[in-house]
Amino acid sequence: FPAFPALVMLPFVAINGYGNWFYLDNVQVLKSGTLPLELVAFSAQPTSEGIALEWTTATETNTDRFTVERSPDGYSWTPIGQVAAAGTSQTTIDYGFLDPDPLPGTDHYHLKMQDLDGTFTYSWIVSAPWRFAAPLCMPNPNTGAFQVHAPAGTPIEVIDDLGRSVAFTATTVSHAAQHIALAAPRAGIYLVRMGQGPNATLQRVVVTGER
Repeated sequence: FPAFPALVMLPFVAINGYGNWFYLDNVQVLKSGTLPLELVAFSAQPTSEGIALEWTTATETNTDRFTVERSPDGYSWTPIGQVAAAGTSQTTIDYGFLDPDPLPGTDHYHLKMQDLDGTFTYSWIVSAPWRFAAPLCMPNPNTGAFQVHAPAGTPIEVIDDLGRSVAFTATTVSHAAQHIALAAPRAGIYLVRMGQGPNATLQRVVVTGER
């Protein structure tokens, strides 16, 4: 990986298409260096807990850390975590990082690999698809407050054991979860409808009493 340029100043002489000579002094030539790290594997795999990233280095010299960056489109990147590097090693080292809250769709990742002196470079990009698991309400049972694992903006309806819609407040926790608080909880069994039409999901929720 390119890491730091070595600047070389030298005179340059050339001839153009008309046979005229021209001279340039102090032309900058960048000599590629290498980051003291050899990355030999990098992968992303969806799991039941999120997207698991794994990478392997063959050698490291004075490495400091890996910053995991995520992107929804491969252009705009956001740091989501760091993993300490080994420092110096001449043996294979395996690393791992779990993204527990991936973006819906396809997530793209790369590593910002930084040396102790601040020099850094980026790995190649890996990608993994992410689909929301079936919506879940938890904890269950509860006292009238619970979290729904469903994308922000998903229509939610809470129905009591008499078939009536009950009032509640919904607060977005993340793009993948909402917090539900019943306005007047009472002990009983409720149905939580998430989504609309044929794609709607129903889950039974047990409320044990007032909060």
